[in-house]
Amino acid sequence: MTVYAIAQGTITDRDAFNRYLEKSGPTLLAYGVRLLAVDETPTAVEGELDHPRTVILSCESAEAFYRWYDSPEYQAARKERETASVGRFLLVRGL
Repeated sequence: MTVYAIAQGTITDRDAFNRYLEKSGPTLLAYGVRLLAVDETPTAVEGELDHPRTVILSCESAEAFYRWYDSPEYQAARKERETASVGRFLLVRGL
């Protein structure tokens, strides 16, 4: 079953975040993760938008998502993200 990973964040250190993007980008392709959307200024239709940067990823399954997320390559990049932003990362199962 397809799953969608939704990341919402606020960038606190743009230089460190750019390093995260450089490291994490190649891992998406290597693990079959599809980047569906990136928006730094999405429109909040209802409710408050705590963290504006929104990224939507697609994976063929939860197992495929965790193969990427837990991979040594992504974990190395993740350290950069954690120093460069705050936010949340959700995994949503498709229909």
